[in-house]
Amino acid sequence: MTTQEWRALIRKLRIRFPVDSPVIVRRCRRKRNLGMTTYDGISFRVYIDSGQPTAGQIDALIHEWAHVCAI
Repeated sequence: MTTQEWRALIRKLRIRFPVDSPVIVRRCRRKRNLGMTTYDGISFRVYIDSGQPTAGQIDALIHEWAHVCAI
């Protein structure tokens, strides 16, 4: 998945499933979790393992975005 496609997916999530706080999404190598979400009371940070296949990254991002919406 190219960076342009990745950003387009995030843009769609922000439009269709908006939240009140800023959401920062990063793809990086992770050792344990395929995805992780943190919240510091001001903004969300979503980390997605860049070492997994494209379909896994998309699945992890949607899963983590659901956490953001639930919080």
